[in-house]
Amino acid sequence: MSQQQLWGAVVVIIVGYIVGFYFQHRDHAALRFEMNVRLAALDKRIDDLRSEVNARFEDFRELLHSEIQRIEGLVHIERRN
Repeated sequence: MSQQQLWGAVVVIIVGYIVGFYFQHRDHAALRFEMNVRLAALDKRIDDLRSEVNARFEDFRELLHSEIQRIEGLVHIERRN
């Protein structure tokens, strides 16, 4: 093998490593971006769920408060009679 053929093979191997590293790094960046987008969407869904649950608990608290007021009113009326 001549010196030029040997260096040609070395250049092909090095270029292959560089191209492989480039495409591997690019894929990681794309996956990282996609993962961040999905996590942002998941965070929004969790925040929406949290606000919905809080609203339902607030409605339930108001319902309990009104029922207690109603029962106390009935008890107060029965004590008068």
